[in-house]
Amino acid sequence: MAESVRNVPHDDLSTSDIAALRALFEREYAADLGPWNPDAPYGYSPADLHTMVIDDDDELVAHVGHQLRTITVGGAAITVAGTGGVLVDAGWRGTGVGRRVMQHAQDAM
Repeated sequence: MAESVRNVPHDDLSTSDIAALRALFEREYAADLGPWNPDAPYGYSPADLHTMVIDDDDELVAHVGHQLRTITVGGAAITVAGTGGVLVDAGWRGTGVGRRVMQHAQDAM
């Protein structure tokens, strides 16, 4: 299974990106949590950056979102990032794509 990785700022998501994210998340969560909304996702802050793994058929198979925050440590402003929206399509679980998407997200942070 081949794959490509895209890092997309939230405000730059295309209509097709949003549709792919919605399909991935709703396959997993819609029955329990209802429709997915990119600006008010399931129980976590909307991502500032989306790391997405796309397969050879141009299907979204894994996602990690991260949110940037500024905190103060010892009087200094430090930028940190938190993750949310970590999901791997059921057909890709066990292939290591979860580890790979997390590594790409970490590199982007």
